[in-house]
Amino acid sequence: MPSVNLKALSFDELLELRDQVDAAISTQIESERRALETKLARLNRFSDSPARAGDGLGEAPRPQKFGKVPPQFRNPDNPSETWSGRGLRPRWMVAALAAGRTIEELMIREDAGEISHQPKNTKSGRRTSARKK
Repeated sequence: MPSVNLKALSFDELLELRDQVDAAISTQIESERRALETKLARLNRFSDSPARAGDGLGEAPRPQKFGKVPPQFRNPDNPSETWSGRGLRPRWMVAALAAGRTIEELMIREDAGEISHQPKNTKSGRRTSARKK
């Protein structure tokens, strides 16, 4: 690669040099992209799921969706606020626990006319929710 004294070049010469460098980079990118697309096409002949054009990857696996979980806890100050017991504790629960309430006081109970959704252990060790029949 030839050595160039950049300090000796004028402003117009520097701009021309920059344009030449940009063109050379673009040409190199295009040639590498074509080579990679050729390799990808060759690999796709042997795979079950063809890759989409442009991303270079096969189809991404979809996240597994689970059913809606019934609520297990209710805010005594605002009964419309409930929590299933999954994820982070809601702010109302953290505040109630900090105020001295217990988790048992916040649980939804059957004896209060509500269905309890407390998990029960079965013989197989799986947890199922209690249902009113």
